[in-house]
Amino acid sequence: MKHYLEHGIYEGRPPNMLFNFAYYLSYNNKYLKNKFKNNAQVIIDYLKNSAAFENSPHPLFDPKWYLAQNKDVYAFYSQKKLHPYLHFLEHGARERRAPNPMFDTHWYLQNYPEAQDIVKTGAMTAIQHYLLIGGRRGFSPSPSFDARWYLEQNQDVAALAREGLTDALSHYLAVGRAENRSYREHGSSAKIRNLTSSGTVEAWRTYRENPHDVRRYYLLSKAPLISIIIVNLNGEHHLNDLGTSLLQQTYQNFEIIFVDNGSQDSSCHLWRTLIPNSIIIELDRNVGFAEANNIGLRASRGELIALLNNDTTVDQDWLYSLLNTMRHEPNIGAVTSKIRFWVPFISIEFASDAEFSANVSMILNQLAYK
Repeated sequence: MKHYLEHGIYEGRPPNMLFNFAYYLSYNNKYLKNKFKNNAQVIIDYLKNSAAFENSPHPLFDPKWYLAQNKDVYAFYSQKKLHPYLHFLEHGARERRAPNPMFDTHWYLQNYPEAQDIVKTGAMTAIQHYLLIGGRRGFSPSPSFDARWYLEQNQDVAALAREGLTDALSHYLAVGRAENRSYREHGSSAKIRNLTSSGTVEAWRTYRENPHDVRRYYLLSKAPLISIIIVNLNGEHHLNDLGTSLLQQTYQNFEIIFVDNGSQDSSCHLWRTLIPNSIIIELDRNVGFAEANNIGLRASRGELIALLNNDTTVDQDWLYSLLNTMRHEPNIGAVTSKIRFWVPFISIEFASDAEFSANVSMILNQLAYK
């Protein structure tokens, strides 16, 4: 606290995650009119001056809407006995009251059970979970706003979200709306990391007890983003064929996460040239195939995950066929491809009028068969 009062406040550091100095100064400029010399005066005025109580301190907190939705809060506010912002921080958030019309606390917790579990422990509130965790992972704040779709449509915002510098809804309310960026409703389901939940929290509990019934409680969106994870170790000689086949896919809504396991060749340079918009993770050592896939998984944004070896080439309908199978078979939770040899088998025909024997290993060795 001492550091904040002596230094942090003057450096523009926020006192908590629901106060943004830049937003406050910009959004409430008609009230402020450059009458304060520093941030300390700004925040003191906001907390003490009742004329400032209806100013918005953050894109996700709308004090006028909050007062209109909570008559008990408004009753004390009208008597100048209560600050709506402080009420939300101290009581409203833990009572699961919504901070703005596009953040539905109960919906958020029902559709993201992991958030529900954390909130139940008292470790954080729903809005804190969204700002610290959910927003970075593309969780939607309500059925009226599809966060993952907004991030997919606005890659500049997605880059900021991955760094924890913003979230989809905050950006839309603070910037995107004024720039006429589009958003869409989420509908009746919420994406839960790699799947879309259409069930209740009770359904989630049932799933945890019967994990083999997973697809009974999940729906795929109409055109889900698929994260293709490729682990590579000195596979430069394979990559041209693989990259070319991926660029020819008929289903185009995918991202590629290329995890290099400490290669000594020019794999990363080649892959960056082949598919420059890939996410390339260069490890300084070989951590093993399984762990490299896990690293790729943690960097993924997809609703579905596809694991692909670096020494393969895929048919142009590869992704489409896999997705189509899952979409039309609700009892299927995972699919795999038919794997074929890269080149046709070599047929060898032996003919003789006399009895003979053949040394198969020698013949195969002579043919350089691998």
